[in-house]
Amino acid sequence: MKRISICVPTYNRKKLLKKALDSCLAQTHLPHEIIIGDDSTNLETKLMVKNLQQEVPNINIRYFKHSSNLGQHKNAMFLIQKVEGEYLLILHDDDELEKEALADYLRCFSKCDDIVAVYGKQYFIDEQNLPHGNSEDLNKLFFREKKYEGLQADSLKMAILQQFNGSFMVRTDIVTQINYNDLGAIGQDAIDFFFGLEMAKYGKFYFLNKYTAKYRVGNVSVSNNKKNNAGYNAFKYVFENFRGKQPEIEMWLTRKSNVAVMQAINLKDKKNAFKWYFSKYHKSKIFTPGGIKRLILLCTPNLKRN
Repeated sequence: MKRISICVPTYNRKKLLKKALDSCLAQTHLPHEIIIGDDSTNLETKLMVKNLQQEVPNINIRYFKHSSNLGQHKNAMFLIQKVEGEYLLILHDDDELEKEALADYLRCFSKCDDIVAVYGKQYFIDEQNLPHGNSEDLNKLFFREKKYEGLQADSLKMAILQQFNGSFMVRTDIVTQINYNDLGAIGQDAIDFFFGLEMAKYGKFYFLNKYTAKYRVGNVSVSNNKKNNAGYNAFKYVFENFRGKQPEIEMWLTRKSNVAVMQAINLKDKKNAFKWYFSKYHKSKIFTPGGIKRLILLCTPNLKRN
């Protein structure tokens, strides 16, 4: 039986973490271990995990309290080095797994020896566990729909399109060859994006057209941080290396252009902000209220060139 390790980096989210851990313990195929890296500024999480360890002694729950805040990605890298299982899943502390997620992922891996990553669709929920928009429509934005089901012929393209995103299970032997510090040098906020590109170098992706996790969107979400520049870093990389090559990538660039322009403005990267603003990808958004706002910000005299 193949062993699955679940890595959970956490920071001051005791209640949400408990829900995440409960979803791991409710799996039809139980994990070999759950490894928690705690950046919290208090001991509340430590006490909660200690109680949980006593309640479920049959599951190996390994807990590490960091003396200083490593940050989510360094915390994840720390946990990856502790993994014992042949497969691993990184679960954000505010997300949850569907009951059959691990069993479904493992079943997909058995279809082909070249598969390095398996992922499904996500329910988008808010802080109160209520639907955040239409999950079907939101998954389509990430090319997670029936027509893309199964083994992906072009893993790199699917990494660029961010189909490989959110809840995924990967082969441990592959992940341990990727250095998160190197990815951070490319773009700290876009590590998940560049991690997908790296994974694509090693083998095939498999998309399971089934809901496997709940992704929480709200003020507590890392991706909602106003200082997050993931959109800028990802857009810049794809714009410089892949534009004009495939229709779906062109669609992705068009969809992401407004966020990329705004983040370029925030970074005071006037050169790229102007280039992207007047590119064909942003053209249809120029005369929208948001497009006009971005133009005003672009023309502000104190906007410095990067």
